Amino acid sequence: MSVKRFPLAVGFLLAAVLLAGCGFFPANSTPPAQVDTGSVTFVVDLTELQRELITVGSAAAAMVKGDRVIEQDLVLSASEASGLVSDVPVGDWQATVRLYDELGDELAAVQRTVTVEKDSTVEVVLVAKFQDGRVTLEPPGMEPDPPGDGDPGDGEPGDGEPGDGEEPGDPGTEPEPPEVSRDVRYIQSGNRTETRTEVYIIRSSNPGPTAFLVGGVHGSETSGWIVAGEVAKTWDIDRGTLVVIPEANKDAVRRDRRTGRDGRDLNRHFPIASSLNSSSDWLLAREIWNVVLEFQPVALLDLHEGWGLREAGDRFPGGTLSVGQTIIVYDAGDAMDFAEHVVNVLNTEHNPFYGTAGLTYNFRIIGPPIKGSLARKAGADMGIPAFIFEPTQGRSGRHQTTVAQRAQWSRVVVEEFLRWYGLID
Repeated sequence: MSVKRFPLAVGFLLAAVLLAGCGFFPANSTPPAQVDTGSVTFVVDLTELQRELITVGSAAAAMVKGDRVIEQDLVLSASEASGLVSDVPVGDWQATVRLYDELGDELAAVQRTVTVEKDSTVEVVLVAKFQDGRVTLEPPGMEPDPPGDGDPGDGEPGDGEPGDGEEPGDPGTEPEPPEVSRDVRYIQSGNRTETRTEVYIIRSSNPGPTAFLVGGVHGSETSGWIVAGEVAKTWDIDRGTLVVIPEANKDAVRRDRRTGRDGRDLNRHFPIASSLNSSSDWLLAREIWNVVLEFQPVALLDLHEGWGLREAGDRFPGGTLSVGQTIIVYDAGDAMDFAEHVVNVLNTEHNPFYGTAGLTYNFRIIGPPIKGSLARKAGADMGIPAFIFEPTQGRSGRHQTTVAQRAQWSRVVVEEFLRWYGLID
């Protein structure tokens, strides 16, 4: 299997509690525990972009560990973007570095796991590259393969030339892994550049089915767009095509809110049996739907986060049951078979947490997806299995989970989804 696994950021963050207006601790009290910290320096070399006359308007870094998020704007100079984040609790953090142009549109983004150690400074050094019409962020020293590398007749071992001793099917030889390509395109809502977001098309050299993955429909449901971004940028597939929109509502993701500045819920703007071409439709929803229609996937998975715990009977104000810890299914094709499989995997192999009064964090199957959702439209209009995954954020005082735990659950679901629908071994 070609999926790349990543370490889960795990740890307990102990926060110092300050007494308001007091410079001392009362008698018989225990001073708060001290937290071991280190620092992280971010440096992005912009020299190549400068030569290509590409202007970087701003740059930022964000670090996520559990439910803690640290954001830092980077300082721009002529040839680099840099910044120092101090007093970072020790442990593994997921760091994301982003470059934006002068209009605020994203030029490039990359994620790295950063291990912070006590009283030490770890450096995250990246080089901005421009190739094939797009900007990427790479570690120093990484260069693209030269043209023709590995082509038949170049004289390298294993190229199939007579006498190299590696005939296909020889005992002891391993089959070559498939080549995987990544293309990126952009969509947005009309002329609203703040909604401009990436569509990743990942293709294997081996033919196979097409699947669709979405994150960031709601910007405050963090683990969904974190994991979708990991998949888009770093996971490989064994066959077929995977289309990923990691941050479907880019404006909402940047605001860390359910919606963008316009206040519209993207997951209510996909009416069934509609071409989404009328003037009343939201243009961003139409652009997303046009990508779905173009690629005709065999199945679609939308990564969200839920509130509360369905198993515990938690309800929203007004009485609607919570969707926390569920997979919401549009029952088409083998959708229920997959849902039963993945819920069994989650509950038996990846679910060690327990709530109050013996209530567990078990996942459940519910459905269908709410009207106006992308999953509901994909299932109803295209007749394909479609799913919304809802790991719980918890609720006040009960069922609390971390971003890292929710992200790990989401990775499990994505991996099982890709395997079930034939994209990975």
